[in-house]
Amino acid sequence: MISKKEELEELNFLDRNTNRNRMPEFFKTFCCKCDSGCDRSMICLHCGDINCGRDDSEHAIKHSKIYKHPVAMDCITFDIYCYEHDDSVQLDFETPLKSLIKSLKILFERVDFIDESDEDEENAAPPNSVKETDSAEAVIVPQLAKEFKEISVGKTKQKPKRLSNAEKKALKKKEREEMSKGSKKSSPIENNDTSNPRGLKNLGNTCFMNAALQSLFSIPEFQEAMCNLKDEFEDGGKKIPLTDFPLLSETKKLAIELVKKSIRDCHNPTNFRKCFITHCPRFRGFQQHDAHEFLRYFIDELHTELKKAEKDAESTAITEIFEGKLNSRVICLSCKNRSNKIDAFMDLSLDVPKSNNVRLTDCLKDFFELEILDKFEKYECSKCRTKQASSKQMFIKKLPEVLCLQLKRFQSNGGKNSSLIEYPMEKLSLDFYLAEDAEEVGIEYDLTSIVVHIGHGTGSGHYIAFGKRGSRWYQFDDAQTRICAPYELLKQKAYVLFYTKRVSST
Repeated sequence: MISKKEELEELNFLDRNTNRNRMPEFFKTFCCKCDSGCDRSMICLHCGDINCGRDDSEHAIKHSKIYKHPVAMDCITFDIYCYEHDDSVQLDFETPLKSLIKSLKILFERVDFIDESDEDEENAAPPNSVKETDSAEAVIVPQLAKEFKEISVGKTKQKPKRLSNAEKKALKKKEREEMSKGSKKSSPIENNDTSNPRGLKNLGNTCFMNAALQSLFSIPEFQEAMCNLKDEFEDGGKKIPLTDFPLLSETKKLAIELVKKSIRDCHNPTNFRKCFITHCPRFRGFQQHDAHEFLRYFIDELHTELKKAEKDAESTAITEIFEGKLNSRVICLSCKNRSNKIDAFMDLSLDVPKSNNVRLTDCLKDFFELEILDKFEKYECSKCRTKQASSKQMFIKKLPEVLCLQLKRFQSNGGKNSSLIEYPMEKLSLDFYLAEDAEEVGIEYDLTSIVVHIGHGTGSGHYIAFGKRGSRWYQFDDAQTRICAPYELLKQKAYVLFYTKRVSST
């Protein structure tokens, strides 16, 4: 079954697992083939083998092909996946699986996954095994619960038990107290409202999409614009339903689902994803993708559909929120002829220096720094009528309502720059980079949300997001959401940052 039990106890998800979100630096997953930690592991629901997923050496896929064991469970999210059909498995239709997962949640001591609905079943004993069924897609796991009971006992030799209502409340209180520690400047987190924002189900390596969407819907202007999309558009007196614009329609549905406070379960974005990949086929399949790349394609497709819906309007809700304008100024070093070009932008991609103590303002300064174009980069001077050495510098002519900044961490060789970049939570100013004829001056930005990549390179790892909803900050990790203190963000190695114009107090 599982070899090297002592090492497993030290390395796998059963160790220090109750607070994975708050202690990610200690959380490790395990692969019995690699015999080491990995980004994400899958447990075979036929035999119990734990293997690494697509982001590592793909031992879980190889195991399923060799032994004809197609169904496995993500050891972090508890999502079920069928390799044979290359799709997730819905527990609503598989009672044996649903019962099994309930048992595994307890055996893993993952109390943060126990639903409130479990309180009604407090006196019910967890099932010890899954019975055979005639369903073709059901999974037979005759010894799995027994194996996990043996593993989860570990060195303590104590049987995991279902928490009582009083124990759950005490645990939640303790977690809130711990979250409020660590920053004397930060006031204790208020917890009067216990309804966290809804999470998004991971459909199989879709954490990049989930993190990007949660960061976008943390932007009040974007959330409001999507929730308030018209149900009908007019075209020459003819009414065109919103459903004629599939991506707009699905995005509105998603926006409304994510703001529902009456529902505590995570939302399944399957319909949204199916619609999106018809617009952007490059995101088909279940391999890991770049969250920033998804953001750019998604925003661009929304803008395109809005233009069609609004009869090719020059501006849309998307451009009104995210669009700024850059002035690219080139000066011929020979005749001093000046050329200006205005280009719209939806985000700025900033280089990340390979050094310590780097600030976001350093990355911005480097982006807007004067550049000399010579040798192979000479500029075609309209006055000299030949290529000449020249200088080039960018300035901001129009500031966007929401500023999106990407830190270029991923490298062409597949590696990643994991430097910790210091970024301001509030009052970010770009005045130093404004053009002389800029439309606004004295504008400051406050941080609204960030996307974080956890891992060693492109095509692997895991994405999470942090977003401000009202006066509180939350962490979004696929289906799981939790309130967090502002100081926690300062420890994050941000990949994408969203800043919103600061509201003037005058």
